[in-house]
Amino acid sequence: HKIKKTDKRGRVEEHDVELIHGQRYDPSLVKRAVHVIRDPFDNVVARFHLDYGKHRKDEEFAARYSYDPRGFRKWCKDIDDEH
Repeated sequence: HKIKKTDKRGRVEEHDVELIHGQRYDPSLVKRAVHVIRDPFDNVVARFHLDYGKHRKDEEFAARYSYDPRGFRKWCKDIDDEH
């Protein structure tokens, strides 16, 4: 399936999404659980890299956000303003 999302700059992005159907298991099958904790700043940086990769052919995006600390800070500000 495809979804469309419009960002605050008016650009429409189309994404392929996979529908996930819930699955239930008998709780007695679970022996252990692992909780992964990650530094929130690592997540933000990872999102910037992901967004940059999605828009690597988008000249407007590349002009707005350089692939360096200055571009990262600009991207963070715009995301912050958007939310």
